[in-house]
Order: sequence, then C-alpha cells, then structure tokens
Amino acid sequence: MRGREFPNEHSRGYLIFALCGSLVVRAQIFALSGGTVVSYAYFELNESPERQQEYRDLMLQHSIGIKKSAEYLLRGLQLMQAARGKDKQYYHGIVFLLARHVAEEVDAASVLVAEGCVDPCKLHLRSAFEAELGVLYILEADSERRAIAYLVKHARERVRWYEKTDPKSPAGRSMRSRVASDPIALDVLSSLPSFDFDTAKDRLRGILQRPPYAAVNEEWQRIKKDTKRHPAWHALFGGPKTIHDLAFHLNRGFWYEYLYSDWSGHVHAGTAVRKVGPNTDDPTGELKSFRPLRHPDGLKDAYSFGQTMSVSLGTKLADKYLSQIGRDDLRNFYMREIKPRNDRLKHVSINAEWR
Repeated sequence: MRGREFPNEHSRGYLIFALCGSLVVRAQIFALSGGTVVSYAYFELNESPERQQEYRDLMLQHSIGIKKSAEYLLRGLQLMQAARGKDKQYYHGIVFLLARHVAEEVDAASVLVAEGCVDPCKLHLRSAFEAELGVLYILEADSERRAIAYLVKHARERVRWYEKTDPKSPAGRSMRSRVASDPIALDVLSSLPSFDFDTAKDRLRGILQRPPYAAVNEEWQRIKKDTKRHPAWHALFGGPKTIHDLAFHLNRGFWYEYLYSDWSGHVHAGTAVRKVGPNTDDPTGELKSFRPLRHPDGLKDAYSFGQTMSVSLGTKLADKYLSQIGRDDLRNFYMREIKPRNDRLKHVSINAEWR
C-alpha cells in the first residue's frame, strides 16, 4: 500500500491525516476458484499509537460538532414547547415530532462518526432529510390540513399493517401463503403475541370517519382509487407526488440531486462496488483492494449536511415560534457551542488512501 505524508499542522493551515494508515487494508493474497487474485480485507491499525490517537481525536471532534447541532435543534424544540402555550392546532405537534426525528437521526450520525463509521451515516441523514422536508412543507402553507394528512397517512399504514399481520384477514392469509417456504417468517408469525386486530382496525377506521380527519381521509381514498397506489401524505390536495417533487417544491432540489440520490443508493445496497478498487502497488492490475469498513470517506459531507439540517431547521422554528429572547438564547448557544469548533475544523482534511 502506498504511504502518505503527514504534514505539520502549521505547514499550510491544514491537518492532513495519512490514514493508509489508521484503518488500512493489508494485502493477503489468495486465489479464487476462477484464479482471480485479490487482496483479503481486514482491519489493521498500521500507524504509531500517537497517530492513531490523533485520528480518533479528530473523528471525535467531528462527532461532537454533529451532536451539538442536534442539541441546538432540541433546544429550539424545548423553547418552542414553552412558547406555544395552549394552542390546540394539530400541526404544532406534527412539526415538533418531525423535527425531533431530524435531531434523533443526526444524533445517530454523530455516534457513528465517533467510531469512524462514516458511510452508514447516509441512512440516517436520508431519513432526517425527509423529515425536514415534512416540517418545511407543513409550515409553508395550509399547515393544519397538511399535518392532518400526515396523521391520516400514518393511520392508513397502521391499518394496512394490521391487515397483513392478522391471520384471519384476506391480506394476512395471502401474506402467509407467500412466505410459506420461509421457516424464519413462519416462526416469527406463529410466535406473535395474541392481539385483537379487529378492535385496533375498527378504532383507527372510526377515527378516520370523524372530523377533522374525515375530509382528508376522503381525499386519500380518492387519490388511491385514481392512481391505484397508496399516496404520500404530501400528495393530497394537489401537493407534490414524490420526494423528488417535494424537494424541488421546497427549493431543496440540489440536496435531492446531489445527496439524496447517493444516500438512497447506499440505503438500497447499490453502492457496494465502490468499496473495491485496483491495488496501486500491483502493476498487473490483478490485485484488488477493499475499503476498510470504518473509513472517513464522506466525513465532510456528513458533518456539513448533518449540521446544516439541524441548525437551519432549529432557526426556522425559532423564527416562527420564539420571542426575541428565545431567538437570542438559541443564537448564543450556536456562537458558544458550534461556531468555534466549525472554525477549527473547516481547515482540517483527511487523506485516507486505501487502494
């Protein structure tokens, strides 16, 4: 494997970590049945203890920065709850829960970054992005009806799940027939605790027939009948039909094209081939290298977009719900807990060649 220089921190204002390195794929050659020669991948820390500790410290600083941005959003939500008072409109609760979801997913990314698991952050950032879009769409206009649409979609999906799980329903019998050759599925289904599916379904269906849900539920049924598909909640009443449409509608098209599509590829296991490449020490091109499981590729994106989602959403909620005192409190938190670390880390990069 090729070595990399470790420049002095003061040499260009950059702290470049040569992690070829800190998490390195060591080559151990074996022949496959077809005769192809590859390098066998496993972890081996191939740096001095001092450099290993510097690497861990750097990942930890990024992790703390991401976590602080989640705390910023949670702080905004706490202040929002206090400022809301006795307003009983539904949309406040849905905005709160979706924003909390953003904070939860960004916090999960911070835990992964602390352990060097940057690529799996994409699953959590993708989910956070969808939740952020939900908040922005509800707050944009027609907030109460859009929030109720979210609740109707949730209730409809619960009914659908009960139908598939209920062994007495047509959907439940069909599902069991389709998985009859899967012993694990049959074992799980046979070990489910006793549950009154009919009562649960009737309760949700009854709620959907009452105000304020009834009119929105009728719209959901109309679209389902016309399209023969279960519509997204934001597609009701002429709204964006897909996440793609929703992102562009909310001026988040760049995020969708540049990040969400890539994140989705990772979620759906479409990026596995990116983790293997030619070993640059082998002139024949037959020796292959695999990227270590814990590798910092994509760290800057995870850090930047995790923070941006949390901070921008927290600020959006502050502008809507908080007094000047509350907005100042949140701004002071940012200036004290987030900005100084960002200023330090913006000149830090990691070069972790693994091929």
